[in-house]
Order: sequence, then C-alpha cells, then structure tokens
Amino acid sequence: MAGSASADPARLLAELRLDDAARLSAVLRAVPDLWFVVDRDDQFLLCSDENHPSLIEPFAQQLGKPFAAALDAPYDRLALEAVQRARASGEAQRLEYEAATPDGQRRVFEARVTPMGDGQVLYLTRDLSELRRLEREREHDAERLRISEELYRSVARTISDGLIVAGPDGSVVACNPSAAETLGADPASLIGHRLGALGYRMHDAQDHLLPREQHPVRRVLLGGAAVRELPLVLHRPDGSVRRVLLTARALRTSADAPAPSCLVSFRDITEQHASALALEAAELRWRFALEGAGAGVWDYDADSTQVFYSPGWKQMLGYAEAEISASLGEWTQRIHPEDREAVMRAFADYREGRTSVYQTEHRLQHRDGRWIRVLDRGKIVERRADGSARRVVGTHTDITPIEQAEQALLDKQAAELASRAKSQFLSRMSHEMRTPLNAVIGFSQLLRLHPAGDPAKVSEYADHILRASEHLLGLVNEVLDLQRVEEGRAALEPRAIELAPFLEATLELLRPAAQAQGVALSSQVPPGRAVLADERCLRQVLMNMVSNAVKYNRAGGWVVVTLLDAAPGRCTIAIEDTGSGLTDEQLARLFQPFERLGHESSGIEGSGLGLVITRSLIEQMGGTVTLSSVPGAGTLARIDLPAASVPAAALRPAPPPAPLPAPAEAAPQLRLLYVEDNRINALLFEEAMRLLGGIELQVAESGADAIGLLQAWTPQVLVLDANLPDMNGHELLQRLRQRPELAGAPAFMCSADAMPEDLERARASGFQGYWTKPIEIGKVGAAIAALRG
Repeated sequence: MAGSASADPARLLAELRLDDAARLSAVLRAVPDLWFVVDRDDQFLLCSDENHPSLIEPFAQQLGKPFAAALDAPYDRLALEAVQRARASGEAQRLEYEAATPDGQRRVFEARVTPMGDGQVLYLTRDLSELRRLEREREHDAERLRISEELYRSVARTISDGLIVAGPDGSVVACNPSAAETLGADPASLIGHRLGALGYRMHDAQDHLLPREQHPVRRVLLGGAAVRELPLVLHRPDGSVRRVLLTARALRTSADAPAPSCLVSFRDITEQHASALALEAAELRWRFALEGAGAGVWDYDADSTQVFYSPGWKQMLGYAEAEISASLGEWTQRIHPEDREAVMRAFADYREGRTSVYQTEHRLQHRDGRWIRVLDRGKIVERRADGSARRVVGTHTDITPIEQAEQALLDKQAAELASRAKSQFLSRMSHEMRTPLNAVIGFSQLLRLHPAGDPAKVSEYADHILRASEHLLGLVNEVLDLQRVEEGRAALEPRAIELAPFLEATLELLRPAAQAQGVALSSQVPPGRAVLADERCLRQVLMNMVSNAVKYNRAGGWVVVTLLDAAPGRCTIAIEDTGSGLTDEQLARLFQPFERLGHESSGIEGSGLGLVITRSLIEQMGGTVTLSSVPGAGTLARIDLPAASVPAAALRPAPPPAPLPAPAEAAPQLRLLYVEDNRINALLFEEAMRLLGGIELQVAESGADAIGLLQAWTPQVLVLDANLPDMNGHELLQRLRQRPELAGAPAFMCSADAMPEDLERARASGFQGYWTKPIEIGKVGAAIAALRG
C-alpha cells in the first residue's frame, strides 16, 4: 500500500468500465500517484507501479495477503473500513494515515477509495509529508508573527515615547497612545490624515517655523538621511505648545515597495526643558548674586584634580576666560608665598575631616603684579562611598576694597582722634606755657616800669622770672622727651646698674626739696642688687616718681624706696609715700598727658607729662609700672625691670653739675668767635661772657661775616649757631677747618635744636660740645674754664 491519490484521476477511473482494457491502461499509465485495485475479498488485484517510491513494501510481497496488512494499527483498521464504506455506499472515501517507508522515514499519506463495481474498489494514495511539513511551518510562522505583532503592539502601547508610522504621502498610518497624548488628540482622529492638514505646526528649537522642505518626515520620505533626536517645538491646533525630541527614519513594508513609509518617534521634553530653563535662571541668579557681590566661584574635583574657575574668578585676577586652565596650580601658584602653606593645610584639613569649616583669608597675585586679599570659603558637595570628599565648591571674594575702606575709616578715625588730641594738647600746652610766661612777662614789665626800684625787689622779680623760665624750659624739654619716647627714638644703652648706690645718689639730688617740705626721704634697698636699664632713663624715671611722692606728700610724712619680691629674672622697685592718696577714678586718669588730677591751682609746679614719659621709658626698658593707693593714707608705686648681676666694677652715677665758676680776674684773654644771626641771643651771650671775664669775643651774624673776621683775627674757640642765613653751622665748621690755624680749635654748637639726632650729627661733624638754647650759663662757663686748663 502507499499514500493518497489525486481527486481527478480517481473520479476518472470511477467512470470507466473494467472491460475497456485499452482505455483503462492508458489512464492508469497517465496517473503519477500510486494506486491499487482491491477485489471483493479485500485482496490486492492490481498495482499501478510495482517500483513506486511510496510502496511500504514490494508489491509482490503484498499479493495474497489481506488488504492493509502492511499498515500499522490503527491505520490498518481505518483503511479496511474505508474500503468497506465505499462498496456499501457507492461513494468515494478519504483517508489520511502514517506509515514507514523502506528508507526508514515515517511519512504522511492521503488515500482516496472509490468503488468500481462488482465489489472492486480503486485505492489511490499520495505522499503528503512535504505538504504537511510546509503547513506546519506556515502555522508556526503565523504563530510567531502573531506573537511578535502582539508584542510590538504591547510595546507601542506602553512605551512613553510617541510612535507614528507615516505613509508615503505623509498621512498617519498608525500611532501609539503616547503619540496621541503628546499631540492632544484621539488616535482614531489622526489615522489617514497628515498632521499639517489637522493644524499641527513644527518649529525649530528657537521656536521659528520650519520651512516645508526642512520638515524631518518630508526629508526622510524623499529619500534623505535619518534624523536623530532633533529638538523641535510642536504647536498644536488648540494653541498649546510642546517641546519634543524627534527621530525619523525610513520604513519599507517590503523590499519591492515603491516608496518608503516613515517611522517617527518623539519624546515630550516640555517639563525637562522648563526645568532646565528654571535651573539655568537659578544658576544665572546665583552667579549674578555671587559675581555681582565680587565673588568668583571654583569647583574642585578630587578624582581628576581639576578645578572649574568661573569667569568672575578669572576677572578678579585680571585674566580673560581662555587664559586660565582647569589645573589646581592656577590657584596655588598665585597664593602669596607667606600664605601658601597655611592655606593648603587648611584646605587639606577640611577635606580630610579634621576641621568642620574651610575659610581662609589670603593674598593672590593679580595679573599686573599687585596682591589682592581674598576671603576663600568652600563646602564639600559630593563624597565617595567611603565618605571622603570628592567635590568641593567654593567662592573667592575680593575683600581688598573692604579692607581698604576699613583702613580708610580707621585712618579717618585716627586722624580725627589725632586732631582732637592735638587740639586738647595745644589747649593744655597753651595753658601750661602761659602760666610761666605770665610771670616772665609780668615781672619784666614791672622791672621796666621801675628801672631804679628797690634792689631787693629787683632781685625778687629776677628770681621769679628765672624760676618761671626754668619751669617753661622744663615743660618744653618734657614735651620733646614725650615725643621722642612715643616715637621710639629714645636712644637706650641698657647695662647692669647696682641699685643701692644709684638710688642714694639720685635721692641726694631730691633731698633739699624733701627737707624744705618736711618729708623724710630714705632708701632701704640692700647692696648687691642690680637691674638692666639705661642709666639716664632710669634716673629720669626715679627722679619723676620720687619727686611726685615728695611734692604731693604732707608735712612730717615720708617717702621710702624698697625692693619687693619679684618673679625670677625680674626686680621690683617700690616707692611708697604717706601723701593724700588717690581714688580709683584718679588712678584711671593718672597716665594721661597734662593730667594733674586737680592740682593745677594748688601752687605745686608740674606739667602733667612726667608720668606719661616715665611709663613710656619704663616700657622701652622692658619693664612695667603700676600704682595702688588708699585715699588719705598714701600711694605705692611698683617699677618692675629686668634683673641683672652686679658688675665687677659697679657703675656709679655721675656727680651733679659743678656750680658756675667765679670770674677769673687774672685769666688770660681767650679769643672766642660766636656766629649768631639773632641779635638778642648774641647780646645775651656777650653779657654772659663779660660776666665770666677774660674772654675776647667777636660776634658774626653769618658765615660770610665770620670768614671775613679771620682776615685780621684768629679765634681760639668757635661757637656756631646751627642755622645761619647763608649756610648751616656744619658747613661753616668744615670751611673753618680748612684754615690750618683753626684745624684743631675747640668748636661748640649753640642751637635751639635739641633732639638726640641733632646732638649726634654735631658730634659727627666735629663739634666738641653742644649747648642747647636757652643756654645754661653755668654749663657754658664750666666748659670755657676747662679749656683754659
């Protein structure tokens, strides 16, 4: 047996009679399928081709066997039943079955069973294996296509991007829900229409209408290249606007399609664009606020060690945008060398968690070479997984103008304070100077009104004038001392001074004044104690402090100088008195210039500058001065100075100035040249020299006059004023020294310039001595006496 037969041959054979042998033979030879004739006993009678490839086994082996014996169950039974139904019904029957062929393959066959009369049937079979295989593949492909289409439909429905398929004419063929939502329309209303015809307009990113030839869908449909993520502005028919990111590419439904379709995908970025604009506006406001306030922004990335510097940061240093790179060195190399180490340490400490804040003030070098001062602040804005700092963002603020303004304000305040202090100083100075001047001028007027008055009165008036003048001179000297110590120009020569002998010598100078007031004056400082101090300054300090203790004491009171316990390396001198004492309020005002604590009208002389000078001198010697007092009981002053070891040859204070020598009647004439342009000063000097006696004096009013005198006269001593009409005293001395006879003549400068630098310059110029105006006649006389030998 074998497979199925075609319908046409079976129908044809059924219409033929078996006795028409010639015609039957011709028909059977024309049919390509395998067929059998089965007799009424269900035995094979004929076979169309005994070598047909569809035979299950050779036909010769099947002869004599029951029909369908070669088939496997249940197909053997089904085949036999089909033959029997054909005989009984007279109608053709169809049967499909499987069987193994001699090549070992199991194949599918179709059989058509047709009755032929006399109980015979025609059994025609055909091999359907290939057909069924193709059908199964088609069914599988159809299922795959169905699943794929369903998948694509599901993706298209759920994807957030809009998807549209535009046909060759630009009309919408398909769209997903996201596309319809972005377009603001129902999907059904879009199908079959071009979007432009429905009122949609496409603009570019700057919201300018796109020309028709630039529309991305049209360009793709005309064969242009694909468009990828093109930012566009979609204007909908209702007037609303959406921003989209559009991609368009060609889509062919088949290789031989005459024109492509276009697959359009677009993403609605309206909210993202609005957020970006808001962020940009915020950044612009932030940048404007920072850079408008003079701040430059920096952003340090620790992973790349790169730094973003804002335009304001660069402009702060005088650079254009492209002139500063992103390296860390652009900042660090511009930090002032004196600031760099501290700044980098502070930055590292903050990044590594050792400090909670990064803020420094340092100097950065401007492009023009000057230094600007910046306030640098930063904050960690991103950390790594291990917690270490990844990004630090900060600002630089140029505080140079602020500091300059602050300095200008301080300078202004200092100038105003200095102006007020100057006014107060001049007011107090005027008061202090007018008091002695009143005595000088007043008693001088009395002498002039009574030139032949009582000699006792004349002597009294002269004494008043002298004391007032000496007080006035002391006031001037103290003002100069105050200026010198406050400017730090006091020349100090610190050395070890043994206190016991030094104090005894100093107190001896003050003892007459103490005795006149009935005040006991003593020192209880033991020998062998010394301080490191300048001898002149220390004497001035002690004279001032002890003289105040004497002047403001009471009759029968006492002043004692002792030593108090002090810290190692220090020595504390205590001056204690039994005066009227001071209140706390008075102690607070004690060291102010011209402050006399209400004693201005007490008759006790003083300028109110002594204590100010005293404190300045003590501080310059490395010491301090403090006072404590009990009103009505007395005051204790403590002077703390560096201690020193007593030198092997202890210093002794210089003896007091010698008194004015008496005129030497028989002394030889000493030729003295005095160059002075002020006639009053010259007259005073002439009178003093006349009283001294034994001096041949010549006075010249200028340097030229002095040189002219030398033509007929040679002096032995030169006394020169510092400031002359035609030259100064230093220049005149140099010209006089050029004359051999004056090369070694003793020279003295007599000037009202009394600053230490004036004295030093005179010594450097070759002057032997310096007499400050007003001159002390006793001192001048002693110097001349010494020259006489």
